[in-house]
Amino acid sequence: MDTPPPAGSYALLGEAARKHYFAFYKHIFAGQGRALDRKTRELVAIAASLAVNCNNCLDGHIKKARQSGATEAEIAEVVEVTLAVSAAAIVDRADGCAARLGT
Repeated sequence: MDTPPPAGSYALLGEAARKHYFAFYKHIFAGQGRALDRKTRELVAIAASLAVNCNNCLDGHIKKARQSGATEAEIAEVVEVTLAVSAAAIVDRADGCAARLGT
């Protein structure tokens, strides 16, 4: 079972690291001069959160995606696409395993 993060989940980052991280994050999700709109970036972030297994990220990006106009159907489709790509990665790894076995 997942446990909630400790208060201040950035507590182990020093002040300089936090400053640089949040500036980078703000730049990536800023609306100005970006090729993708905010909703699309949040949908991509949901897929990335699923792929890297970051539950706190997932919670935040689902909330922001909904605030940006994403529907439940759009989010569900992102989950399905992420599942398909993840399954393909396992097939790829299985092919590598078979090669190592000489199959």
